[in-house]
Order: sequence, then structure tokens, then C-alpha cells
Amino acid sequence: MSGPDVEVRADATRANEFVVRAARPEDEPAIERMFSECFGTPRSAVEWRWRWFGAPGGHGEALVLECDGHPVGHWAGSSTDMWLERRRKKVMLGGEAMVLAQYRRRGGMGMLIGAARGIADAHADVWIGFATDDATRVTGANGGGRLIGRLPTWIVWPKRVPRLPTPVGVLVAWLLAAWRTIVFALLPCAAVEPVSAVSSAEVDELAAAAASFSVCMRIRDSAYLRWRWLERPEGHVTVLCARTKSGRLSGYAVIGVESEGRIGRILDLLASDRASLRGLLRRSLSDLTAEGCEVVTCDYLDPRPWPQSVLRLAGFTCRPGKAITAVCTSPDVGPAPALLESWYFTRGDTDVS
Repeated sequence: MSGPDVEVRADATRANEFVVRAARPEDEPAIERMFSECFGTPRSAVEWRWRWFGAPGGHGEALVLECDGHPVGHWAGSSTDMWLERRRKKVMLGGEAMVLAQYRRRGGMGMLIGAARGIADAHADVWIGFATDDATRVTGANGGGRLIGRLPTWIVWPKRVPRLPTPVGVLVAWLLAAWRTIVFALLPCAAVEPVSAVSSAEVDELAAAAASFSVCMRIRDSAYLRWRWLERPEGHVTVLCARTKSGRLSGYAVIGVESEGRIGRILDLLASDRASLRGLLRRSLSDLTAEGCEVVTCDYLDPRPWPQSVLRLAGFTCRPGKAITAVCTSPDVGPAPALLESWYFTRGDTDVS
């Protein structure tokens, strides 16, 4: 499951001594229980293995925090391929970390993060994390990276804008929908269709061109698309493909619905030009609204100068989302990975989809 055991012992004067070691197959039931207790939602061992050990070209590792011989905490992460100034490098994206409530504030989480930093140093050039504010402070204090900014969350309310009296909220949502209809009618929009399969060569060509979209980006090739979305073990998603008038693949989006249909997600987004992004947004909003979604969100950071204007013109508002931490673990990557403006991120890069 993982590499050689990593053991880190806490101060021996503690009443309960912690040990960090590599996870073993027999730890999976305990990890399932810890995840459910810490995050309030179940997660199967199948999904856990897929998420951290199934990424194409990746290297997954998992750690367990023990107290008196019992698992009381856990960390898992995986490295994969990225573009860095059009060069292929390795990035460790995310990394789930948890400690049972009764064992917190005793140094265990810091030990997990410290051991994870050793894994990142060995297998990645950059370590990027997405976390809560509290977790970010612990991460930064133990070598897991410093806060560089937040992942923007773009939001549309198709039926009613919240925090307004119901009639007013409904009217504002209707006016915004009418505005989007006009924008999408007047400005060029690429043709977009849902697909169950897409040519690997086409996606790989788009992924290679995407190296110029930003200084730093996870490589979104056909292997990534299959693993992350088409072969995910749980949850249903739809892949939308945008094409130019000549039929060339110019972008794709991945959409899904959660929380009993109330929340629509644009989970992943890659567009080579304005018309492609506009077409993908139009089709995503249309399909998710038809599913009855009351809100549609898109976690999306794109350093190019025009995507934000396309989103705002389509009626999206922006709110700060998950905190992003970064640490350069290789001396030859330069300062760029530690700057938010260098990165291209979507919800697909995080641990929550």
C-alpha cells in the first residue's frame, strides 16, 4: 500500500505516546471509521484507494497515527504530473488529514504533516494543499506549506437569490437569467454536447496546449479525465465537450449534482478560448438548472486575463473558497509555484469531489 514504514515518536513524557507509520491494508476499516467520524460522511475503502492510489502516473502514500497501538489519525496524499513553465514536473495535490477529536491538540496532527512533508520531498517538486483555516495554521507550522490565497468559488442562483425577500430574490434571479440569455445569444458560443467517451488523442492535444494557459497546472490529459471523472467509483457526472466550427476539441467541462439535487457543480473546466468557455458555461447552467438545482457553483482559478470577465458577464458572482497552501520541495522549480497567480485550479484538483 505504501513505502517503507515511517515512524515518528512524540515526546516520551506524554501520557499517550503517538507513533506515525505507513498505513497497512488492515488499517482500512479504521480509516473508514475515522473519516466518517471526523467529516460526518461515509467514504468507502474502494473510493479511498481510487482517490489516493489510482491516479495515472502518480505515487500514493498513506500514514496512520497510533496511540497505544490503536489508529487515531490518518494522512494520505498522491503526486502526479504537472506543467511548470511548460516543463513536466511532479506535484503532490491535496492530502487528507484527520485526528480523532479526543486526541487533538496533543501534537499528533503536526507529526502527520511533518511525516507527509518527508514524502513530498521524496516524490514531488511542489506540494499544494486545500484546507480549512485551522488546518492551514497547523500545516504551516509543521512544514506543510504557507497560505498563498484561496480558490475562487463562482456562483449562480438560477431560481432565487438568497438573503433577499422571496419575491425580490426570485425577480433578481429571473432578470439575471434573462441577461445570460441575451449574452449567450449575442456573443460567440462554441457548440457543446455531452459525451460518454472522447478521443484520447484529442484530449491529449488539448492538455498539451493547456501548458500555455498558466505557469503551473496539473496535466489534464485523457488519462486524468478517465481516472478522475469517467472511472470514479461513486457518484455520477456528465462530461461536456466544446468544439470549434471545424470540429476540433476546444474545451471540456465536468458537471454533477449533489445534496439531493439542490447543488449543481461545475467540477472541472478547461477551455482554450472565450467562445469555448462561454459555450461550456451555457450548457452547464442549462443542464444543471433542468435538474432542478437551486444553486450552481464553479471552483475555478485561471490566471489568463479573460475568463473572469466571461464568468461575470454570464452572471456569476465570486466568493473566496478553500484556502490554498504551497511549498516548493525541489530546488529547481523557482519561486513561481509559491504564487497564487501562477496556478490553474478547479474543484477537480481538491480532495472534495
